[in-house]
Amino acid sequence: MQDVFWNQWIWRYYWGPVVADARETTFESNTIHQGYTLFSELTYGIVLAISAYGIYRLFQRVNADLDHRFVLALIPFLLLGGTVRALEDAMLFKEPLVFFFIAPVIYFVIGVAILCFYLLGLWLERHAGKHEALLLVSGLFIVQTGIYLGLYLTHGGSHYVLPPIQYAMLVVATLCGLFATTMKNGRMEANHLVFFVGLHFLAISVMYILTWPTDADWLNAYNTNLGLVGVAGTGVGTGIGTGVVSAVGAGLPIVRHDVMLMVLGYSLGMTLLIYVIFSVLSRKKQLLSVITLPMSLAIIFGQMVDGIATYIGVDLFGYAEKHPLPDLLFTAFGTSLVFIPLKAGLGIFLAYIVEVSLKEELEPRPILKTLLQVILITLGLSPGIRDMMRLVMGV
Repeated sequence: MQDVFWNQWIWRYYWGPVVADARETTFESNTIHQGYTLFSELTYGIVLAISAYGIYRLFQRVNADLDHRFVLALIPFLLLGGTVRALEDAMLFKEPLVFFFIAPVIYFVIGVAILCFYLLGLWLERHAGKHEALLLVSGLFIVQTGIYLGLYLTHGGSHYVLPPIQYAMLVVATLCGLFATTMKNGRMEANHLVFFVGLHFLAISVMYILTWPTDADWLNAYNTNLGLVGVAGTGVGTGIGTGVVSAVGAGLPIVRHDVMLMVLGYSLGMTLLIYVIFSVLSRKKQLLSVITLPMSLAIIFGQMVDGIATYIGVDLFGYAEKHPLPDLLFTAFGTSLVFIPLKAGLGIFLAYIVEVSLKEELEPRPILKTLLQVILITLGLSPGIRDMMRLVMGV
């Protein structure tokens, strides 16, 4: 029974691929490898739906007010998921910590973090004065700083811990932001707490990414783990767009900052094009104006980031697609370029479903509508940001 439950189910479809991803290897003669299967994706979809409904009922119970401000507050966390996934690809984390930064585990971790900080912020917003709220949040950051100092003392000098001055600057900046908004509004708002905490962790991730091209120890560790030849030095990245200076040598990643401009620029351009098209079409059919709503455009933009980053990675840089259905599609058409119009169509379709097809069901349930829109944005944006940052870092 244990063999069937663990080896043939849990290990084969869920935990095995996570471990394979962390160790950049395969198991059982290549039958278990990093990525997804149709069975695992279906399971994760069911888990996501159940989790979303549970969160919806919880937010209903606490009478949460989810609107566009809540979505804006989530932006740092939405970017954080893909960013830390790219850092995991660059082998920043070691076991067992690395398992928390591999999909789909990372999205569960970030979801729990958002939920905890939002509920804490909601409690502070309703039951604590501005000074008490600031004192409590400052205390949490002091505890976090203590944990950081412990890591620094045990791993000081390695690339796994930021220099103390950088970390201190981020803590001070976060507390200053919270202090300013709390004093201005006369209370600490849940959305502000979520935003600044997410921005804090996102800034830490960005600092690691900025460190990547100049950290010889980190690059050499990455090189050794992949069995590549070469040591960190100074080189010049060439390829699409303008070449950029990279602190890597032969056999090591080439940093491509221009890829970020390409992905975000083309995604924004496609989203604006869709906005213009549907603005014109809505003059004849008013129903189509829902595609030009800000939340609809956010869903479309997330899908475009994923589609364009995938095309650049697969067709231009030789990366492999982990999801089974897109991989079959690319094989059938001989290119991943087909993914871009499909992603655009998917974004339009999803936005239309939320605003039109499910209008009667969602209109009296604004919390559920907002949660659904956040999930749809995340499903496109997070993997797209991860792919984009991998290309930028050359991992």
